[in-house]
Amino acid sequence: MGNKSDFPVDIYERGEKIRLIAELPGINEEDIRVYLNKDVLVIFANGKDRNYYKNTTLPRSSEHIIGKLYNSGCLEIILGKKEDNDGLRTISL
Repeated sequence: MGNKSDFPVDIYERGEKIRLIAELPGINEEDIRVYLNKDVLVIFANGKDRNYYKNTTLPRSSEHIIGKLYNSGCLEIILGKKEDNDGLRTISL
């Protein structure tokens, strides 16, 4: 089983929202864990044939999740921006 940290992640910033899209082919939604710490979003995913892991620096700190969707290997997360954030948060899928 291999580890993969170079999976594609796109980040879009618009108004007071940050939108992140990550491609995680072959992963079930229940096998994905997402953590938020200030301006870093961490994605862990354990699949049958491989594990995914990635730290992604956001353009700004974020405090809360506005929306999330996982469909056919594509994870989309929408976050609300915040100027300051001082703690680690877990995002349930």
